[in-house]
Amino acid sequence: MVLTVDLREPADTSHMPTAPIASWEAGIEKRAIPVRLRADFKDIEWFTEAAGLPVIVKGVMHPEDVRHCAEIGVKGVVVSNHGGMLRDAAATAQVLGACVGEAGGRLEVFVDGAIRNGRTLLKAQALGASGVLVGRIFSASLAAAGEDGVARSMDMFLGELRHSLLDVGKNGLDELGTDCLFQSMVNGGFLA
Repeated sequence: MVLTVDLREPADTSHMPTAPIASWEAGIEKRAIPVRLRADFKDIEWFTEAAGLPVIVKGVMHPEDVRHCAEIGVKGVVVSNHGGMLRDAAATAQVLGACVGEAGGRLEVFVDGAIRNGRTLLKAQALGASGVLVGRIFSASLAAAGEDGVARSMDMFLGELRHSLLDVGKNGLDELGTDCLFQSMVNGGFLA
């Protein structure tokens, strides 16, 4: 299960719009709650225990939060700034390496954000991501051209990835490391 949170965003929701909660039972008055709710680590721990399934927390942008997630039994995190919607958020690429380092193999670290082509997927993998979330590319392709659009986008994406692997002299994603980000032009590849 994926639980989406904003761990580092201030809790003030006074500026947020509210949504009415409709009651299906007579005699219970309607209330309004903030559209956006904030979870803390106690909530995440409770959810992890109650779910009975592996839990991945999406919205992690700080190595300390990765450590807390590992300590409470979360199976993975998604480094995500929710498309830059968090106030003053860093780019996911800026924090991914530190989050992977803090995870230390205790949990999976995925990344969501700015993965727009095969080259950016390669960079995320080279920084140590367990995997990447790339749904936006394909949802736009689906909306524009249906199944054929998704197939064409997938072909382009995989072609860019194969070309990027050739640029850094690697045969597969399992061979990637941070050295690929700083390939010298002597080897013909330069990604940084």
